[in-house]
Amino acid sequence: MRGDLLGYLRKSRGIHDKYHLGQGNVSELQTYDLVLFAKQIAAGMVFLGSRGVSNHLKKLAQNSIS
Repeated sequence: MRGDLLGYLRKSRGIHDKYHLGQGNVSELQTYDLVLFAKQIAAGMVFLGSRGVSNHLKKLAQNSIS
């Protein structure tokens, strides 16, 4: 799979996404596939949190509001 996740999910539901450039057909996603995506996203967020990325993003957001 190549491209962005949102575009892939939209294409799997038959919704046209002008930003998703993935080629070919996308099979209908099963509940297992969606849970697997969520698990992988959560693992990535834990990894970024362990590297202090979330603190950096919070500081950036606070600076942009000020």
